[in-house]
Amino acid sequence: MRTPRIERKGAALLATFIIVIVVVAIASFLKLAAAAPSSSAFPSSSLRHLLSAEPLQRLQALSRLTDDDKGGSLTRPFGGRAHSLAAEDIRRWFEDAGLEVRIDAVGNVRGSLSFGGSNPDANLTSSVLLLGSHYDTVRGAGIYDGALGIVAAVAAVKAASRKIAAEEGAKSSSSSFSTKKPRKTVEVVAFSDEEGLRFGTTFLGSSALAGTLLKSGALDAAVDSQGVTLREALLELKMKRKNKSTFSSSSSSSLEEDVAACSLSSSSPLSRYRGYVEAHMEQGPTLEAEGARLCAVTGISGQTRLGIYLKGAAGHVGTVPMNFGRVRRRRDAAAGAAEVVVAVERICEGMMMTRGRDGRTAAAASFFARALSAVAGSSSNGLRATALSFLEDRCPLFIEMLERAKAAFSSPPPPPVEHLVCTVGKLHLTPNAPNVIAGAAELVADVRSSSEGLRARALRAIGLAVEEACRRRSLECATEVIHEAPAARADEGLTAAVETAARASEALFSSFWREGDELEGGTTPPTRLHVSRARASGAGHDALALSSAAAEAREGNESRYRDRGLPWAMLFVRDVGGVSHSSRERVRDGDVAAAAAALHELVVGHLGL
Repeated sequence: MRTPRIERKGAALLATFIIVIVVVAIASFLKLAAAAPSSSAFPSSSLRHLLSAEPLQRLQALSRLTDDDKGGSLTRPFGGRAHSLAAEDIRRWFEDAGLEVRIDAVGNVRGSLSFGGSNPDANLTSSVLLLGSHYDTVRGAGIYDGALGIVAAVAAVKAASRKIAAEEGAKSSSSSFSTKKPRKTVEVVAFSDEEGLRFGTTFLGSSALAGTLLKSGALDAAVDSQGVTLREALLELKMKRKNKSTFSSSSSSSLEEDVAACSLSSSSPLSRYRGYVEAHMEQGPTLEAEGARLCAVTGISGQTRLGIYLKGAAGHVGTVPMNFGRVRRRRDAAAGAAEVVVAVERICEGMMMTRGRDGRTAAAASFFARALSAVAGSSSNGLRATALSFLEDRCPLFIEMLERAKAAFSSPPPPPVEHLVCTVGKLHLTPNAPNVIAGAAELVADVRSSSEGLRARALRAIGLAVEEACRRRSLECATEVIHEAPAARADEGLTAAVETAARASEALFSSFWREGDELEGGTTPPTRLHVSRARASGAGHDALALSSAAAEAREGNESRYRDRGLPWAMLFVRDVGGVSHSSRERVRDGDVAAAAAALHELVVGHLGL
């Protein structure tokens, strides 16, 4: 028989238990509410418009601005009519996003948004985050290369600007809302020329920001197909814009002074910049193969262009006998060139296959070691007991181990950290006639790698292959380095911030985007990952020029910027089929929105919103 005291004690315990459950439930709800996007400030419909609909509309608007009126393809070289119209559209978009806008002496459209205390941020280390990409194109371009990075950055900043306005309005009674926060700034730049279509000067816009354009001598050395120098083109640009308030140079200043004023370090320390971040289509097939939308970039590959020259003997194709055994009657430079082309491909494929196989073997071996170690550690009765335990109790683990090992060996490996690609893209034969054995051949091999050591080994192997081909075919040969650029590594801290923002943006992205909202189309693999592992870029980007940013000698933290230029990071966006520099290039609508959402998370985090 239970006493009233025991019943009261039981009731008290039950009440306590219920209270605990309620408190935990409320805490969990509040935690989820805090982690979720603020629907009151940003309804899903607003986010969808800002981070998806608007960027897509602006990509289409830029796609209509072309100087190829007859062919209908997208061609927007520096300084042309379409280029000027694009700059004006971008300027209006910057203003619409709440940015203070100017257009500099080389046509870069630049905007700035600050938030926080009233103290100037000119001397605050890492207080400015720079976003951007380029708005010029190659001939017959697609609509995403460069433009994607601009519209995504504008969308990210516009959404942040609207968030600032909403929160300041909601907290107007608290004057300390923004003034107690450190002043932070986000800048967006639309570079005027990255592709170099008109003058052959890649990274024209970003090299002006880096402070290296004047030193390059390109003002007078760069000449277009009509004989116009870059200096003349920039002076014409200055005349066209001198009456516009958005043009930042003075009509009385020299062109050299105007170009020098474009530099990030022209008026304040470079150390005030946290770094440069660019969203860009991958221009390759790996993200699509993995079913992933986004990834960070570890670095930009170094590049060597190797000229290869073979000299044989011209002859009549009908009268000079074919070679037989060791009797070499023909000294065919074309046949030697063909052998070299195949050797370049074989050498680099072999190096990457070896590294991929080593990676898969290491992964499988590591898994076996961990699994067997766990099994052995579970028994203290010796080898026989361990074996029995393994068979009787650990069969599921053993089966899983085999499946994972099988997957490690049979599935395509993830992209290697060290990237290597080799291509012969230029081949010229002399006399290049169908009835004459080629007497000479000129090739250019392009070798790119994120690893300086791997690129050097590939070049040595290619050199030996050229010598061997020439020896066997009785040809004379020579090689020459035509162009060389070192690899550039992304800033680890900024890359981690980009990757964190991309992963954090998945919840935001999911709040306004559904996979069924876009047509996957054809055989395009489905989306399995929002963010994949970071990888190197095989193509050059404006970040490469900014990594060489020239910093004035100043005290304090400025010394570290002289050593490594402006810190930078990149966000790759999946494209369909790896096609770029072509009218067939395509990025899924959802992936454009995902890039904008990721940059928005980065901007919001930087501003401390």
